[in-house]
This record gives sequence, C-alpha cells and structure tokens, in this order.
Amino acid sequence: MVYQNEAFTLNFIMKDAVGARLTSLQTTDITVNVAKPGAGGFVVTPNTAFTEIGLGYYSVTIPATFTDIVGEVLFVVEGTGAVDFERSLFVEPSPLAAVGNNEVCRVFGNIKDIAGRPAPGNCPIVVRGEDTPLVVANGFISNNKVTTMPNADGDFSIDILRNQRVSFQIENASIKKIVITVPDQATANLADLIPQ
Repeated sequence: MVYQNEAFTLNFIMKDAVGARLTSLQTTDITVNVAKPGAGGFVVTPNTAFTEIGLGYYSVTIPATFTDIVGEVLFVVEGTGAVDFERSLFVEPSPLAAVGNNEVCRVFGNIKDIAGRPAPGNCPIVVRGEDTPLVVANGFISNNKVTTMPNADGDFSIDILRNQRVSFQIENASIKKIVITVPDQATANLADLIPQ
C-alpha cells in the first residue's frame, strides 16, 4: 500500500525483447517515469540508487514528492535493451491521526509459495485483537478484523497498536492462526515476531 506523502520502494523485473532477464544494469541504464494526477504527463524521477536484488530483479526508492496527490499513479521503468516495465498504483490518503504514529507499529512481511514466487493476489491477511474490547486513549478497541492484501511481489504491511496481542490469519498460505505481541517500535517484520 502506498500512502500520500510517503516514499516507498518499487520492485520490478527487467527483461529483454525475448523475455530473458537483464542483470547487472547500472543506475544510468534505468529511468523511472511517473504520471500522477494533475501532472499533465510523465515526469522523470531523478536518478536514485537502484539496487539489483538478483536475477534481473531491481528495487528503487520513489521519493515522497511523487505521492503528494491521492489517486492512481503510473510508473514506467525503461532500461537499456529492456522492455518497459509498467505498474499502476493507487496512492491512498494518509491514515487519520486518531491514534498517533508513535502508538502504532507497522508490521510488514512477504508471502511466497514453495517455489519462491510471490503469493497470489487472493491471499488476504486478517488481523484480530486477542484481548478485546480494550480501552485505549479514551476510546474502545474492538475485536473486529482488519484485512490487508499482499501486492504483486507478495509484500504487505499493516499498522497495529503497539503492545497488543493480535492474531494473524493467512488462509491461502496455510497459516490458520498466529498469535503475536506487537512490539513497542515503529516497524517489525512478522517473521521475527512468530513464536518458535
């Protein structure tokens, strides 16, 4: 999920005209073009540090200046000898500040199948409070579920109140119920929180 006025990481694969992955591309070989609402066309991002994750997979951080408007944003990645990679993302409004950012932890993760491919889009991640109802900051927290979906790369994130016991269910990944305590920190990888 991409939020308004936040930088984010764009992951992509570069392939040539016959579908072979291109490896060892340099920052000067790759250009990211962005079309956002009200921009009147494509804007080229400044050459930022691209990282080759491996085997033609690349990663780049998109600055917050490209997510300043809510709506659909189109990214076209061009590379030397490569077929253009296109991805459309919807920039969501920033979450309401009813609960301050210092009170939530962004729990993130990545879901892959046994062959290492990203999880399918129909793989909802459901989070429920275990110790509810609960009074927090003069309000009540119920045990209603909160759901998110992984993106095309299997990545997901969800903001959860710190120091709360919650359960994660990822049915299509055969995870029926994992109970964790959300740490008192800004971010945490779900894999690090799963009891051994």
